[in-house]
Order: sequence, then C-alpha cells, then structure tokens
Amino acid sequence: MAKVVRKKCGGGLAPILVWLLFAAKPAASLTMSKKRLAQLGTARICKVLHSHAHLAGTLSNSSDANVSAEVIGCYGRIGSLFLRHAAIPVPRGRSAGWNSDDGNPIFVATPAHSWRDVYTYSKPARRTDLVWVGNGLPLPAFERSTVVVPHFGVLQVGESPVTSISSPPTYVYGKHTDAVCTISQKEGVFVKVIDSWHDLYAITARKVLWASVMWLVRHSETPPLTVAAAHKQKRQLLIDLVSELFAPLQAIVGLSAYTNEYEDTFIYLELYSMSMPYAIPNKQLAIDEIKERNGIWLSLSAQFPQELHQALVREVAGRETLDLLL
Repeated sequence: MAKVVRKKCGGGLAPILVWLLFAAKPAASLTMSKKRLAQLGTARICKVLHSHAHLAGTLSNSSDANVSAEVIGCYGRIGSLFLRHAAIPVPRGRSAGWNSDDGNPIFVATPAHSWRDVYTYSKPARRTDLVWVGNGLPLPAFERSTVVVPHFGVLQVGESPVTSISSPPTYVYGKHTDAVCTISQKEGVFVKVIDSWHDLYAITARKVLWASVMWLVRHSETPPLTVAAAHKQKRQLLIDLVSELFAPLQAIVGLSAYTNEYEDTFIYLELYSMSMPYAIPNKQLAIDEIKERNGIWLSLSAQFPQELHQALVREVAGRETLDLLL
C-alpha cells in the first residue's frame, strides 16, 4: 500500500491540488497534441491535471523521534538538510558506515557520478543502510537499500527546502522509508512511498529527464534563465527537446504508468519546475554529472536520433564534452 506524508496546516491537512496526479499512478492519459500543449499556460495545465487527478494511498503518521544517521555530501545543499536531523557528517575521503550503529540510515547526497565509489567503499555490512538522494539512475544493487527521488530544492546550504503543493511528491523506496518520511514531514515536504522497484526506476528516469533538459535550456541564454522564465520564453524548445528524448526514456524504462504518455511527462516537468520558479541550475554540477544525465539518452542516439539534444549539448557544454558522450 502506498503512503503519502503531508504536513498538517492549521486545523486540517494542507490543501492538495494538481500534485495528486503524481501521488498515484497516472490513471488517465491526457490527449493533448504538441501544438495544443505549446498553447497552454501553467495555470491551464493545472486545471487539466486537477480534472484528471486521482489520489491513492493512505496517510503515514511518522514518528517525531530524531533520526540517528550519517550524511555523505553534508557540505552540499541537499546534504545540509539531512545533517540538521541528528546526523553525523562523513568527511570527504572517508568511507561510510563506521560512525553509526547498524540499521541507521546513511544519506548519500553526492553527485551521481560518485555513487558507485560510495557503494564500493562503504562498510560492506552497512550498504543496505545507504539512502541515495539525487539525480541519477540507481544501480541494480541499490534495490536492497533506499532511493529517494527528491522533488524539492535547497537553494543555499543550510536553508529549508523549497517546494509547493503543486509539485510532484518526493518519492522514496526501500529500507529506510520511515526515516525519510520523518525528516520530510518536519521539513514540510510531501512524500509518497513506492513499493515497486520498477516503478521507482521509472520515476527516477523521469526526474533525470528533467535534470537533463532544464539546465540546457536555461543556460542556452546569457545570463541563464530561471526555471519559470525558461518555461515561458523557451516553451517550444522545451516541448521539442522532451519530444525528442521521450522515445529513449521509454526504451530505458520499459512499460510504466509513469512514463507512458508524452503529455503527462511534459506536464510533470513543468509542475516540478514551477514549484521552485526562481531556481537557476548549477551549470558546473550539470557538466560534472552529464554522463549520468544527458549521456543516458545520448547512449541511444544511434537508435533514436537526437539532433536538437546534441546541438544544445554542443552549444552549452562544448563540442569536446559532446564528443566524449557519443
């Protein structure tokens, strides 16, 4: 049974709008053409989503007890959030799992390109305690641990997360879902627990698509655009780019209710962006992670031509970077 965690507000639960569509498996497809989608503004999309929204799951009453944990990547924005919750920082260059008791979570808030090394060098008996938080496709070995697909932003180290009720929930799968729910509830972040590894993989791939396209479009302008400005000023470019990458997305994921409709996928991207409209992505981080982001789709470029995608990577990241991915 899926669980949705919501922060209480006043005398009742906070109002839920369009994010309900993403709190359950999409039950209905939206029959909108690309041309029609290009004409719709965010407010109209919210109304369309609301008319298709279905809520499935039960509310989770997470404990208010402090979570004892370790944090890898504690000096970054996401890592700093988990560090506030009775956690022990793991210094750079040190392996995890030695400074807390077995069975306590070890939050990994590092770039995805470091995940394999983190897993390899963590204390073997504690690998199932690892909690992976970030933008990247999880390795098969992660199925025995915990994976978090965050749909919130932390704009500065030490700040509270930025989100809204129109955002998709943060998804969590695996062993330490209760710990993630406890922290998320305290921070006012909506959470849905996923029981299926395949569904989690599809949700993660969809988030990686967002991480792949938004930084390219925003940094195609100087100065870089905010997410809200990118959706407004570069809407057709976004639609065309997501359309080009949708077939590779489906090829990687396979059959999944989370990625079976182009229109639903585009709307998901926009709703997540609009939950933190003034955010500007870190270009250097995106380039550091480009193999785990854009490289995933480009690895299928022989099967699925990606002329627009390649042109944007060449323009924003440079020809040498593109050549390394092909």
